[in-house]
Amino acid sequence: MANIKAFKALHPNGSRINNRFIEHAEVGLGEEMLEIKRMLVPKKGSSLVLGTIQTYDDNLNELIDSGLYHQEKEPAIYIYELQINQGRQYGVWVMTDIQDLLNGAMITHENTLADREARLHEYRKDIGLEGSPVLLTYRPQAEINVLIEQIVKSREAEIFSIGGIAHRLWKVNEVNFILKFKNAFQKVNRVYVADGHHRLAAAEELHKVKPQWITALYVSSDQIKISEFNRVVIPEKKVSKSELFSAIETYFYISPIPGNVPFRPNKQHCFGVCFDGVWYQLDLKEDKAMLKQETDVAILQHKILQPLFGIDNPATNPCLHSFPTNRWEEMLTEAKNNPTAVVFSLYPMSVDQLIGQVEKHVTLPPKSTFIEPKIPFGLLLYSHKLDEE
Repeated sequence: MANIKAFKALHPNGSRINNRFIEHAEVGLGEEMLEIKRMLVPKKGSSLVLGTIQTYDDNLNELIDSGLYHQEKEPAIYIYELQINQGRQYGVWVMTDIQDLLNGAMITHENTLADREARLHEYRKDIGLEGSPVLLTYRPQAEINVLIEQIVKSREAEIFSIGGIAHRLWKVNEVNFILKFKNAFQKVNRVYVADGHHRLAAAEELHKVKPQWITALYVSSDQIKISEFNRVVIPEKKVSKSELFSAIETYFYISPIPGNVPFRPNKQHCFGVCFDGVWYQLDLKEDKAMLKQETDVAILQHKILQPLFGIDNPATNPCLHSFPTNRWEEMLTEAKNNPTAVVFSLYPMSVDQLIGQVEKHVTLPPKSTFIEPKIPFGLLLYSHKLDEE
């Protein structure tokens, strides 16, 4: 059962945002939204103190007073659409009850990074602002699909061009439609966390003191897209080729890549590894059939990263760096600039594989999946402080 409700969003005025940050206007709400984020979110690694808390509150009020955002007068839910190469992704943007996480109706699949969870806990408690929703998925439900279709076909969407990508929103504030959505989601038996584990963990901790709701985008499992997170290990002490290959050959066949081009696997249980600037393909050996029941991220963690590099806790080990597929070139540059680095490229798991792992209560290492859609910060904002006034 998914318990949802409508919310009073802080809604952007796109044309005014473009004018405010005129040097970025040609891209249309791309870099501009990064400027908004810089005004509202501390830099990574910085902590909140009383003075900075007031600064972020003042910045939000300034965005509202200057007309860049306005708060909706009545609660609404939103239908969201993103057009991608494979078609369109639709989602339902609502607030969802953190109690579902404690009741087991909402299931996570990744461990969180302790320092990031702590920062988000601090931010949520002291600032109380949500710049983007967590991403939740569920098995397709005909009733929800019909409701989405009715909304999309019956009214015009508001279109936001962010970094050259069109994001469409349909506002639903009619009480009867909100109730229909609420009742339909009540019939969803299981909800799976696709993205936002750290924000949910922070909200869960605060829920112990005061009931928490969090903004969430619900996207059915047949519409989400999963990409891989690749790994770069920069060990304190360089490993030798013989050490690396000895660990790998226990489980994998090793083949040099023709032309030494960076290798991106095209199937499960196949990896790429780059050592000393040379790329190799790793294929799981036939006599390791039991490992085929595990995900590639788990195999890599338990059979190579932990025994060879001593990475017992990937959530906190500073030697391990994770790069999503859209940061491939950045990853290659990082490896090139660090002579001790070892790169591991992976193949993404499927949606069914992910849900299967979740239903078996298998907890995957952090940064196991890069799941889309990714909602740009500031497409809608929600302030717990303003809503409670």
